Order: sequence, then C-alpha cells, then structure tokens
Amino acid sequence: LLIGFIPVFTFGLGTWQMYRLQWKLKLIEELEEQLAKPAMDLPRIINVGALPEFEWRRVTVKGIWDHAHSVLIGPKVRDNEGGYSVVTPLKRPDASTIIVDRGFVKKDRAEAARDNSDPESRVDGEVEVTGMLRLQPKSNSFTPENQPEKGLWYWPNIAELVDYSGGNKAGVQPVLVEALDQRDIGQHLADMKRGVPIGRPPKVDLRNEHATYAVIWF
Repeated sequence: LLIGFIPVFTFGLGTWQMYRLQWKLKLIEELEEQLAKPAMDLPRIINVGALPEFEWRRVTVKGIWDHAHSVLIGPKVRDNEGGYSVVTPLKRPDASTIIVDRGFVKKDRAEAARDNSDPESRVDGEVEVTGMLRLQPKSNSFTPENQPEKGLWYWPNIAELVDYSGGNKAGVQPVLVEALDQRDIGQHLADMKRGVPIGRPPKVDLRNEHATYAVIWF
C-alpha cells in the first residue's frame, strides 16, 4: 500500500507546484505592469493602509536627506563587489518623512556614504528620487536580528528604521521606497567607484522556483 501511495503523493505535489507556478507567473506579470506605470507623486500624509495596492509602483519624491539617521544594511554583494545598502530618511517639505533605500555602496566607501562625509559622493540640499514603493521585506531564518543600539543592521525592518529615525513624533511614516538605478553602464560604474549609492534595477525580482520543484516531484 505504501509503495502504491508514493506515486499518487508525488503526483499531487507536482500538480500543486504547477498551480503555484502559474500563480507566481501571473503575480509577476501584474507587478511588472504596476512598475511600468508612470511615476506618481506621494501625498503629504500617506495612507499607510492603502500601500499594498501600490507596492512596486514607481514614485517620485523630493526632500532633504536626514544623514544623521542613515544606516548601512548588510553585508551584501553586487556586481561581484561586497558592500552595503545605504538607507536614509528623506525629509519632505511640508510633508511626512519616509524611509529610502538609496542603493548599494562598496564596503570601502560605505561609512563615508552613510555619514555624507566624502567630497566625491557628498549630497546636500534638496534631492529628487525616483523609486518604487515596497512593503516590509522578509528576512529568513539565517538573518540575524538588527541591533540598532550598536549600529548593526542586517535587514530593512521598517518599524525599527522608523523608530531609529525619530518615529511618529518626528513625523516619520512607515513607508519604504527603493531608489531605482536609471544610469547608463558607464555612469553606473563611475558612481560605484566614487561611493555614490546605486539603486536597484527597475524590474520585479520575486523568487520563483516552482517549476524546479514541479520537475522534482513529477
């Protein structure tokens, strides 16, 4: 009986993975359509409850970086270089402050980018950022807990970043925008060398391994 049950069981798992594959492909298609829409401006006070409807939507935001509350999240690797993400609150004029993942910097330029202390990458005054709205990213079981009191950040826990930036009393909302990299390859490489944060590519990158699992079970 057990031997006869195994093929039925594995076939069921394979069928379920195919269903999940179709669901994931449809979700990715919907999110890519969302990302392809023109960038929109965020309201002065953001309705946080409505954010799930706008995840992956392009937005344009203006404000001044709150460098005093910048953090480095990582370590991570990009273009075969080790480094960190620079995450900084953006103080919008006459509006709430939001959290912006400005992008990747190499390890040897990371602290200077965080502190805005390097003349080659220093940014003062008002900036305009094009990015996309994101909900709370997930950590995995291998990711350590953040230790804000020690300046150790391993993943972007939005609630912790908001608290670190002053919280509701400072007008900080739990809104995360990931800056998009729209440079050509030459400017991309030059800015990375200078220690300028490099935003993420404008594409949906959801993990999708259901086809592999389906092959295994079938």
